[in-house]
Amino acid sequence: MDTEETNVVNDLHSMATSMEAIKITLEQIAEKFCGIPTKLVVNHSEPKKESVPMAKKPVKLGIAKLLKAGGGPSGDKDTVTITALDNSTPPMPFPMTGATITASSSDITTETIDTPVGETYVEHFIKPGTVTVSITASFPDGTVLDETDTVTITGQVGSLVITHSLPVIGP
Repeated sequence: MDTEETNVVNDLHSMATSMEAIKITLEQIAEKFCGIPTKLVVNHSEPKKESVPMAKKPVKLGIAKLLKAGGGPSGDKDTVTITALDNSTPPMPFPMTGATITASSSDITTETIDTPVGETYVEHFIKPGTVTVSITASFPDGTVLDETDTVTITGQVGSLVITHSLPVIGP
């Protein structure tokens, strides 16, 4: 390799190093001004009745039969919206663009959860009891945030009273 080629290679290497430094600086600026997601917030609608009344004895029917019969039990339900907060002070909402939300119930005989669509999912309350709902948001940059919501269901089938644990807001 002659001197001119060596100079070109050195210049390209120097430019690549400079570009990497610029990239790191821009990422730091973006984190400072835009924040990074650090906490999930769980917002619930007012529980309401489903349009089709729930079976009188869902436990005796068995969850498999209920799911087979209509795709899911009917009764009281709640719509849940997930929001992420960033690490700024005070915490600000973080865009959920590209995030994948999952939610699951610890006991599907007491509460079932529809597959999340976007930032929302629906909880279906079947009978009195307590369940833990595990919620995960996975962001395109690899960030994964988890939250749990303890749901206590009291009352009689057809007039259930729902109480959610209060999620902590902020990191």
